[in-house]
Amino acid sequence: MTRLSPTMTTIAVEDAEGALASALPILLMAHAGERWRDVVNVMRLPEQGVAAAWLTVYQKAETDLRNAWAAFERLQQDLDEAICDWYRFTPAHRMAIVAGLPWARS
Repeated sequence: MTRLSPTMTTIAVEDAEGALASALPILLMAHAGERWRDVVNVMRLPEQGVAAAWLTVYQKAETDLRNAWAAFERLQQDLDEAICDWYRFTPAHRMAIVAGLPWARS
């Protein structure tokens, strides 16, 4: 396990194309709003073998999350269509609903 120090400005990663190099930006991004001095006291870099396993799990979880979100959005659209069908909205009404209320647009 690699320990970071408050005086570090660079981190040497032996396998620049490997899992640790890929995992490092993700780990650092988790602490993006924090001060470096606070991060180094809690963050530990995993060994390369552990980083590879973690990165595999992380990428699968990220893919599963994206797929679940896409499925949720499809279900939401299907529900919107069913409600529009129930109320017999015209295509013009449906376009207005999709566009949103003028005062609610960002």
